[in-house]
Amino acid sequence: HEKRFNLVVNQIQHENEALDVYRKLTMVSNRYLDISIDFLGSISADRQMTDAIRKQRVIVDLYPSSKIATSFHSLAATICSEHPVSAPKGGVQFFWKKLLDIGGRG
Repeated sequence: HEKRFNLVVNQIQHENEALDVYRKLTMVSNRYLDISIDFLGSISADRQMTDAIRKQRVIVDLYPSSKIATSFHSLAATICSEHPVSAPKGGVQFFWKKLLDIGGRG
């Protein structure tokens, strides 16, 4: 059973960088791992992000019309349109649930 992962490439200068990272990861995963990687999108390197972090503000609130805010909105729409993930069945899903404590405490 092939495991699926979603990829978001961060801090890119140009979209072709993100696609190159995706292509390389896909080649390696196809050759050595039993996983499938889906490209969800990318986030550009942006000084406004550094500014938002320094100010401890959310980038889409601080710079709502910026290119990076648009990227985050697009990424959120893509994620929301995906099918919901089922409860962890073990293996990697269980590991990430335990690591991130997804779903709150029980």
